[in-house]
Amino acid sequence: MSRLPLAVAASALMILGVASPAAAAPQEVVSLEDHIACAAIFYAQSATSTDQEQIDAFEAATGLMLSRAAPLGERQGFTSDQVIDRAAAEADLILTRTNAAPADQRNQIIWNWGIGMDRCITAALGE
Repeated sequence: MSRLPLAVAASALMILGVASPAAAAPQEVVSLEDHIACAAIFYAQSATSTDQEQIDAFEAATGLMLSRAAPLGERQGFTSDQVIDRAAAEADLILTRTNAAPADQRNQIIWNWGIGMDRCITAALGE
């Protein structure tokens, strides 16, 4: 899977001041839960974006995190489908909360969810 679309999206978001470049050395994304959270965060961002390049980048990042989560899940007795279901459930929760929030707060809900978008972007670009 190409890192270029995610790198383009991450760079664009940093230029816009939405993402910080590796803000204060974020912790590594290593656990199954971290990968599931990142997949959900990336999916939610892709579902709410109106920019096609960002949509493509965040969809690719969703797939990347799910592909990294699958072997971690298998080690814990989960099938790939169960890992995907967990990420989908978390993405649904993010989107439910996002849709219920005032328009000016929606993006922050996604970016500050769980371990945070900055940490997920750093993980996706760095691993």
